[in-house]
Amino acid sequence: MRRFHDGDSVEELTFLLHRAYADHAAAGRVFFASYQSPQDTRHRLSKGECWVATKGDELVGTVTVSAPHTTPTGYPAPEGAGSFWQLAVDPSQRGSGLGHRLLTLAEARIATLGSSHAHRHFRGGG
Repeated sequence: MRRFHDGDSVEELTFLLHRAYADHAAAGRVFFASYQSPQDTRHRLSKGECWVATKGDELVGTVTVSAPHTTPTGYPAPEGAGSFWQLAVDPSQRGSGLGHRLLTLAEARIATLGSSHAHRHFRGGG
């Protein structure tokens, strides 16, 4: 796993998100990650640290973290909590433990960045 960097493709990351959330969308649980545009992905990346998992040259997983994360008034998260979003695993990697490793990484980064609580950020679900 490594940080997403300028040489990485936002379009490829967006396609990974679409693949990862396609089953949810087909079942009527439409998360933003299932249909967001590359411009939306770029905007969401600008709000935190994006981490990716690769297999060879292919992106197979991702998570974006921020700590502390500013939430709107009334949002159900403790003051100063960190947040993560765009947690996604390519369908070909399901059952490999990659999602757990990405979640563990997100929690560790949130703690390193100074927050003692992690909160999953939902925007229309994803």
